[in-house]
Amino acid sequence: GERAEELGEMGEQEAIEQQLQEMKKVYPEVQEHFTEGYVKAWSEDPYALGGPSWPGPGDVTAYLKDLQSPHGKIHFAGEHTSILRSTMEGALRSGIRAAQEVQES
Repeated sequence: GERAEELGEMGEQEAIEQQLQEMKKVYPEVQEHFTEGYVKAWSEDPYALGGPSWPGPGDVTAYLKDLQSPHGKIHFAGEHTSILRSTMEGALRSGIRAAQEVQES
């Protein structure tokens, strides 16, 4: 959204500092645990273009199993095939799941 675009236009260090300030509102001691940051402008990534999945009510329950199912020798991964939609963790977990399926097949 608009806020993500603003952050993407900032310099990397400025964006990291801005987010640390926001995180301090919830986690006052975040600076004590912070070691390193990285900025990724997803709207500039040619493979993502900032397009996360936003399922409607009931869509995950209705379609998740189908989205995870292999089609012949093709196995699917991506945040949209995870219960953790629109997150890097969901994308990574789905990659592990798909790799395990390939290995087991």
